[in-house]
Amino acid sequence: DRSGEVDFLINNESRTHSLLLALATTDRFTRAIQGPIVMVDLNSGELFTFTNAYITTEPDEQRATTSVEVTWTFAFTSIEHTPAIPARNNVGD
Repeated sequence: DRSGEVDFLINNESRTHSLLLALATTDRFTRAIQGPIVMVDLNSGELFTFTNAYITTEPDEQRATTSVEVTWTFAFTSIEHTPAIPARNNVGD
């Protein structure tokens, strides 16, 4: 079983956060928002794909008066990990 939950810390003033709020609102009415989440680790270059992901917990923003990190929680049915492709120096290869 490769299902589980993943938390994402996202700045509450970011475009990503605004898009997630729109998705969460739509999901409340339709209960149909589900799909893949693709995440790239910018430090390592690794790729993670979360299949059939859906929002389980959206942030409580009642007290957010400044720019802060908020937590979005998603459940998923499986996760696929793609290792980073090492940088190659083609000179002399």
